[in-house]
Amino acid sequence: MTRTLVYSCGLWLCLIAGPLIAQRSPFNGLVVLPADSTGHYRILIGGHFHGESTNRSGYPAATLLANIDTINSLGAGLFLSTGDLFMDPVKDMPRYQRSLFHKLKMPLFNAPGNHDGAAADDGVDELVGVGPLRQGRDYLLMVNTESRNGSIGTDAMNELTSILSREDLYWPNRLFIISHRPIWSEDDPQYSSLFKDNTRSTFGTNFQKDVYPLLGKIAEHAHVYWISGSLGGNAPSSIFFQEHAPNIIYIQ
Repeated sequence: MTRTLVYSCGLWLCLIAGPLIAQRSPFNGLVVLPADSTGHYRILIGGHFHGESTNRSGYPAATLLANIDTINSLGAGLFLSTGDLFMDPVKDMPRYQRSLFHKLKMPLFNAPGNHDGAAADDGVDELVGVGPLRQGRDYLLMVNTESRNGSIGTDAMNELTSILSREDLYWPNRLFIISHRPIWSEDDPQYSSLFKDNTRSTFGTNFQKDVYPLLGKIAEHAHVYWISGSLGGNAPSSIFFQEHAPNIIYIQ
């Protein structure tokens, strides 16, 4: 995987081999296109697009809007938000549509953050935006870490379990999990102090007990990347990239 930091809002460009299954963005209606003639596609990943918490303009962050031409020029086939897309999704939607959604040339999807309102509180569908999505021998899963106070719900757990039931021929090369909260950090002494200002669960999550054992088994066959977007106010850096265990990498 090639990783390129694009600009200061924290956008990553990932070049990954394999065809895409068509899905349509709920924000701009654009369809995820298949791989190009070389067998590769590009994914752009970022988050916290409402900008400063004091931003009451109803528009996305000025740094994001100023770089739309640059973002479009990257030729990505898919744009994934790691949450906090909006400050107020109901009031801000018209301004977002005019200033951002209608100008993007690739489909946009969002893993709900704590500021994304009803989308974050909807516990019916744990799989949000795009996912589960097979991309050649890669697999993409976006999860909602807000609706159950940080715990991963039944739908997403079933998807992880289903990977383990595949025959060798259908094992993914890579599994990408996109979330807002870094729930992998909350109960781990290696990371919990790094993001202490994040929104956290009240009584803990099911990550260590239920989710991580599945990741460990999947990592015996595939590379696992868990990419989260909520850094908190006093995080020691704007980017965190850590190989936690063989074939398990946490990105924040």
